[in-house]
Amino acid sequence: VFEAFRALSRWLYKQSDSTWKISLDRLAEMLFDYLLHVKQHEEKNVALAMIEDLLKVKGRKIPHYLKAYVTFLEQEMAGNAKHKRQSKRQ
Repeated sequence: VFEAFRALSRWLYKQSDSTWKISLDRLAEMLFDYLLHVKQHEEKNVALAMIEDLLKVKGRKIPHYLKAYVTFLEQEMAGNAKHKRQSKRQ
């Protein structure tokens, strides 16, 4: 775990040339880029996980780089809710 965090820290430093005063919004966007381009995780999975995390705090705004995935998440959540209702009826 430590080595993975260290690799992320080094990558963040190379991208920002800074070890401090990185805004949370910028840090989150950089983490998104890191997970996609360096760790090569699936874009949709990363975006949805980050959106779900953001929505846990009421009133949080969805950043521009994740907005394209909000509609997909809403559709997925609506489909899950519909499936749960149908399961209860059976």
